[in-house]
Amino acid sequence: MSALRKIREIVWREAGDRKPVVWTFLVNGVFASTAVPNRVRVQLYRLAGLDIDRTAIIRPGVFFRSENVSIGASTVIGYRVIFDTRQPLSIGKRVAVGPGVTFVDSDHEMSDPERRAGKTVSAPIHIGDGARVSTCSVVLPGVTVGEGAAVGAQSLVKYDCEPHTLYVGTPARPVRPLPV
Repeated sequence: MSALRKIREIVWREAGDRKPVVWTFLVNGVFASTAVPNRVRVQLYRLAGLDIDRTAIIRPGVFFRSENVSIGASTVIGYRVIFDTRQPLSIGKRVAVGPGVTFVDSDHEMSDPERRAGKTVSAPIHIGDGARVSTCSVVLPGVTVGEGAAVGAQSLVKYDCEPHTLYVGTPARPVRPLPV
């Protein structure tokens, strides 16, 4: 492989990433800057290929690993949210996602004793309309947070959350039903 081709490969795309380095720089650097107004940021993300409703609000510092994120109308995404997605992640309408929330849709098999981070496995995540995922929570692969459900701060969501129910803890467990 020629040196020029190798340099082009390194600059254009990092190993394991689907998007070019330029896309990552623009989306996670320039567009995520505090210098960009929230409404302008959403329009820039839409131009970059992300499926975000024009009425959504996305605060600065949000990180997108890929364009596999869909965000519905009137949804608010807080500061420094991480979308580490390989599979589709859908967030419904009127959802509130607090600062520092992490969505991770992949994990590794742990079958090999020589290397516990084995083959990557992933599953989509779905957040229903009107739900809330509070500050610093982590949502893991394959989880569905039902319509109108609420996840308390710093919760680890490993399992599906029933609609209109409050979940808290590590792992997140149902605490009480919420008014419908």
